[in-house]
Amino acid sequence: MKSKTLVVMIVVVLALAVAGIAFAQQANLPGTAYWFGATEQNVGTSDAAIVVTAYDSASDAQYPYSPAPLAPGASINVGPNDIPGLPAGFVGSIVVSSDQPLKALVNVTNRLAGSFGTADGKAAALYSGIESSNASTDLSFPLAKNNH
Repeated sequence: MKSKTLVVMIVVVLALAVAGIAFAQQANLPGTAYWFGATEQNVGTSDAAIVVTAYDSASDAQYPYSPAPLAPGASINVGPNDIPGLPAGFVGSIVVSSDQPLKALVNVTNRLAGSFGTADGKAAALYSGIESSNASTDLSFPLAKNNH
């Protein structure tokens, strides 16, 4: 399958999970129980064959998910319960591959929704997925703090 890959990097999940470890020591900062929801839309002209793969940050484990083909203009929401075998407390990244062009939005939050999040969760972020041509293995931060 010739893939046009849309990389939905949930690097924010990694950053927030690491921050969550530090924040867990400070009860007044919200930093635990993060989860995600990702919406992908087929902006192509044919049905899209999609593969969503979650990559564990602490191991070589991969968790692939292949939903039904997505019609042109249609969208799908993917959350933690949709990816088979994804362990509770997963920390890593997600890559969405398709044979049609996609657009994506990702929500990362620790607000309570069913069995996800925490009752005192107040954090939320929304960002768009990036195409593989814009992806990099380098990540630059304009500011980094420790022991704030």
